Amino acid sequence: NNTIGTKIIKVGSASDLRMGGLVGELICTNYTFVDLSGTTANGVSLTAESATGSMGGILGHTFKNCHVKVNGSFSGTVKSGAASLGGLIYNLEGRLDADSGTSVDGLNLTSSGSMRGILLADGKKALVTVSADPGGFDAVTADGFDLLVGENVTSYTTVDVPATGGIVTIETQETDVGKFPEASGWYGLINSRQNTKTRYYFNVATITPPATAGMIASPTDLLYWNIYDFSNTALIAGVKNEYIPSQINDITATADVDMTNYCFYPTAKESVTVDFKGHTLTFGQDKVTAQNQFYGLQAGLLSDIIASDSNRTVTVQDVKLNGTVAYLNGGASGSGALICGTVHGSQVDTNVYTATLNLSNVVLNGVAVEGNASSLLLNRIGSHVQSTIDGVSQSGYAAGTKVASSLIGKGGYNEGTETAVVLSQDIYV
Repeated sequence: NNTIGTKIIKVGSASDLRMGGLVGELICTNYTFVDLSGTTANGVSLTAESATGSMGGILGHTFKNCHVKVNGSFSGTVKSGAASLGGLIYNLEGRLDADSGTSVDGLNLTSSGSMRGILLADGKKALVTVSADPGGFDAVTADGFDLLVGENVTSYTTVDVPATGGIVTIETQETDVGKFPEASGWYGLINSRQNTKTRYYFNVATITPPATAGMIASPTDLLYWNIYDFSNTALIAGVKNEYIPSQINDITATADVDMTNYCFYPTAKESVTVDFKGHTLTFGQDKVTAQNQFYGLQAGLLSDIIASDSNRTVTVQDVKLNGTVAYLNGGASGSGALICGTVHGSQVDTNVYTATLNLSNVVLNGVAVEGNASSLLLNRIGSHVQSTIDGVSQSGYAAGTKVASSLIGKGGYNEGTETAVVLSQDIYV
C-alpha cells in the first residue's frame, strides 16, 4: 500500500501543466493494466492558481492506453486557476475502475476551467466504472464540478441529445444489467451536480453482445446496440476489444422488449433496418429526471438520420409501441418514439444526398409522450427526404385520451427543397 502526500506550488502563469501528485504523464505503448489498489492520498496540495488550459490531479495529468484501478481514499487540495481539472486525473484514454472502497471525501478542488470532474476532467476516450459507495462522494468541496467526469460527450444530435462519447457507468449490484436501482444515494448526488457535457449509465460495466448477432431477445441486447453506437468511435482499441467486442447494425426482435427503467437512449444511425416481427417495444422510467447527465433518456429508438455525404436508408417495421416516451427540453425540442431527432438529406454543390425513411406496420399500442404536448412518432423531417409510412394503427387507448400533439412534429421545414412523405395506407389513431 502506498500513500501520496505530494505538495507542489507552481508560481506564475503556465498552460497545460503536466503535473500530478503521483505522476505527470503515463503513456503506454500497449494497453496496460495499472493497478493502484491500496493507493491512498492524504494531505496532497497541488497549487497553480495562474494555470490555464489543463492541469493534473492527485494521480496525474494524462494516462494514455491504460486501464487504471483504484479503491483507496483520496483527500487533499488541488487549485488550478482557469485550467480544466480532474480531481484524480485530467485526461484518460483508457479505462478507470473506481472500485468498492474508493472515497474522495475530503478533496478540495478549485477550478474555473471548462472541464471539471471530481474523478476525471476529460473522459471522451474513456470507460469509467464506479462501484464505490455514494457515501464516499458526498463531502467533496468542488464548486462547478461534475460528480464523476467533467466531459465525455464527443458529438450531439440536432436536438442536443448526445450522439457519441465515452462511457460512465455507476454499478449498484442491480441484478439486471443496464437497469436503474430502485433507490440509490447516487440520485441526489448527481442531481446536485448537473452537467450537460457528460452522459451517465447505470450497471452497464458487464454488458455483453446478444447471443446471436443482430437478434434482440432482451432489454440488455437492445441496450448493447445503443452503447456500441454511442462509444465505438470514442473508446480506444484496448477498451473496445474487452468491452464492446461485436458490432451490431441491423436488428431483429425475437421477443417483446420492455425498456422500462433501463438506461436506454436514442441511437444515432446512418443506415439501419429495425424489424420487431410484431413484438412490442416499451418505453418509460421513473427513477431520474431526463435532463443533464440523463438528457435524452427513454426519448425514443433513434435520434438523427442525416445524409450528409451519401444516401441513407432507415427502415423500421412490424413494431408495437407501448409506454411513455420522454420529451426533450420540456417539449420545446419535440419528441418521437421512433425518431426523436431529425431525418434530413443534403445538397453539396450539385450532389444531392437523400435520407430515405420507411415505416411499415407500426401499432401505437398505448404509447404516449410525456406531457402529451409534442409529436408521437417522428420529431422532424427536413429537406431531401423520401419518407414512406405504410400502415399505422392504434390499440389500447381509452376514448378521448390525449397522448401527443401530432404523429409528426415538423415536416419539410426547409422550403424550396425536396421532401416527400408518402402515406401508403390510412393512418388510424
